[in-house]
Amino acid sequence: MSFPWSARNGPQNEQEHSPPKPRTLRLSPIPTSVDENRLREYLGNLECEGGFETENVLAFSLAPFIDWLVATVTFNRDPFVFKQCLPGYTVSFQLPITLDESREDITADCDFHGITPLYHPPEEPSYE
Repeated sequence: MSFPWSARNGPQNEQEHSPPKPRTLRLSPIPTSVDENRLREYLGNLECEGGFETENVLAFSLAPFIDWLVATVTFNRDPFVFKQCLPGYTVSFQLPITLDESREDITADCDFHGITPLYHPPEEPSYE
C-alpha cells in the first residue's frame, strides 16, 4: 500500500498537496507618468487561472530608477500574463493605454537577483 505522505520523506507529490508559493516579479522600465495606485489596481485585477482573485497582490512597491520606475509585485496566484514567466527568462507586455499612453514594452523579470529599488520617500528627508 502506498501513502501520499510519510514521516520520513514528506509528501510524495508536493504540488498536489500544497498551493504554489507566491512569487515576486520585477517590472521595468515603467514610465514616470504611471500612477502608483492605478498600476497596483491594474495588476491586482489581472485574470488568474480559475477567474479573478480578490487581493491577489500581496506586496507592491514602485520606485524611481534613473529615468523610469521599477515595480516589484508579489502575487498570491500568477496572472495569466505571467504564466509563461519561467526562472531565468523575461516576459514583455504592455500596460493599457489608460495607464501608459506611450505603449512601451514593460519587462517582467521572472527570476531576478541582485539589488532593485524598493522604496523612495515622496519628499526629501529633513535632518533638522
